[in-house]
Amino acid sequence: MLPLHKQDTNTLVMPDITALLDVLFILLVFMLLTAAIKLDMLTVTLPTAGSETQSIETVKKPLVLSLQYKAQKLTYGLAEQPFESLESLFIALTEKNNLDRTLVLAVDENTPSHYLINLLSELSTKNFSVANLLIDKK
Repeated sequence: MLPLHKQDTNTLVMPDITALLDVLFILLVFMLLTAAIKLDMLTVTLPTAGSETQSIETVKKPLVLSLQYKAQKLTYGLAEQPFESLESLFIALTEKNNLDRTLVLAVDENTPSHYLINLLSELSTKNFSVANLLIDKK
């Protein structure tokens, strides 16, 4: 018969923390993916929204197209670059959107609605899709 070795009863029992580390890693990834993204855009006063607001959920950095209406003059903007005409805006848009980034609209709250409708119809005819309209959460 083989002799059995006596087990040492003074050893410390450590719990297995593998599952805890997995949960912490998942939480870290979730926090990084939902962090706010700094958007490059002209300074516009965004309209406020109600309680049913949603954030931009994109992997790539979105391309912000902005409309600014000051002193009876409309200015278009792509990222932080202003444009005076819609034609020059679309030339720059086709050059900058070669990475197929999400297009987001930021419209000044003082901009008349017919300028926004005109821009949306032009975007539609040139096969650009708009992901979101930016609003100011207060």
